[in-house]
Amino acid sequence: AAAPLYARIWPRARFIVMQRRGIENLISARLKFPDRDFAELCRAWAAAITATHAVLPRLGSAALLIDQHDLAHDPARTAARVAEFLGLPPDPAARLAKALQTEHPQQSGPEIIRATTLAQTGWPDQEQAMFRALCGEAMRLAGYTEDARYRAESRA
Repeated sequence: AAAPLYARIWPRARFIVMQRRGIENLISARLKFPDRDFAELCRAWAAAITATHAVLPRLGSAALLIDQHDLAHDPARTAARVAEFLGLPPDPAARLAKALQTEHPQQSGPEIIRATTLAQTGWPDQEQAMFRALCGEAMRLAGYTEDARYRAESRA
């Protein structure tokens, strides 16, 4: 939410925004924070996505949105997008590509590569309904689906 202020203070600033689909985010968050309430985790994810998509238009070409799924699936392409966005020369761009292909901070396991459907989560019907109620609008806003397609449409 503070990014537009930072952009005014530092007009040449660039913002790389990471985002993750709600289903995978909640699966990971429940493992990482087992004592936190499911509804609280849902609200936190939805608030972050809503804030992100409210601020991105204000940042315009100063912002690049990267999906964690895309980073896991195709780190070389993601590195190329980041390098182009930042105007990196060839050597730093190559180092970035190598780092994204070999280092995986915050990757909780191989499940990040595949899309988990809402039905595959194993969440009880009550939690699935809560997820839809609390995260459904943010899922649509970000272009995500509940099924294995991951996205409602292809995004760059």
